[in-house]
Amino acid sequence: ETQFKLFIKRLKKLRVPFKTFDFPQYKKTLAGRALRMALNGELDADPADFPIKGLSIYYSIDRGMVANKIREAIEAGYLVALNRYGTSNKGCNAWKYKTVEKQEAYLKWIDRIEYKEFGIPKEDYVVFFNISVENAIALINKRKRPKDKVEMDINYLTKSLEMYRKLARRNSNWITIECEDNKGKLLSIEEIHRKTMLAINGLK
Repeated sequence: ETQFKLFIKRLKKLRVPFKTFDFPQYKKTLAGRALRMALNGELDADPADFPIKGLSIYYSIDRGMVANKIREAIEAGYLVALNRYGTSNKGCNAWKYKTVEKQEAYLKWIDRIEYKEFGIPKEDYVVFFNISVENAIALINKRKRPKDKVEMDINYLTKSLEMYRKLARRNSNWITIECEDNKGKLLSIEEIHRKTMLAINGLK
């Protein structure tokens, strides 16, 4: 979120015409509100125990609610920047399947649901900030807002990170930003932003 805000700030400074969307839309859509309730443990179940596709579909519906707005922005020539997208579904949920075959089937299912059934525009690039679980937890603990159930589940975070890294290796449109030095120390916000802009500027 911090890096996303810095990127938006840079776009404004450069006067690049852009539109932005932030997902999940916890306060804007019914699906987003339901997700917040689930993540806060208000539905009498741990998020990790929900049916995988059952939980995933809420995220997809949330994005689908503004699919037309995203498409209109693209067609109008705007740069569209999204804070989390369909790839978040993949990273946070695919690992829950115990076999590679079932994971692959789920990934294909997500693509079909989002891009074909719901008409959500496919992303051109994904910026993946690679960070250890230890440093991620440290950042989570610095937040002023209460942690949700997922943010307190170390196994959930670890498995999700492993899946994100796998997806980053296999997809050529993923841009990986290494957020730590060779000793595992988290780089400064400014250094991560500098690396991000260098990578984005290098795109054709």
